[in-house]
Amino acid sequence: MTPTDDEDESQPNKKGPSLLAAMLSYAAIALLATFTLDGNFRLVVWIFLAGLAVRTYLATLRKP
Repeated sequence: MTPTDDEDESQPNKKGPSLLAAMLSYAAIALLATFTLDGNFRLVVWIFLAGLAVRTYLATLRKP
């Protein structure tokens, strides 16, 4: 093991909790949209939230 490997193991991975919080937030908004909106506007909101979720996931993959 090199010293840099030891440093990487000592720092917790912050990517997981923040990604989980973002995805749960998107899911909560989608659930609220399900019960409060109807018609095409609800579908547009779902598509928008799905796009945000994909972009958030891809952004976490690109972070070192």
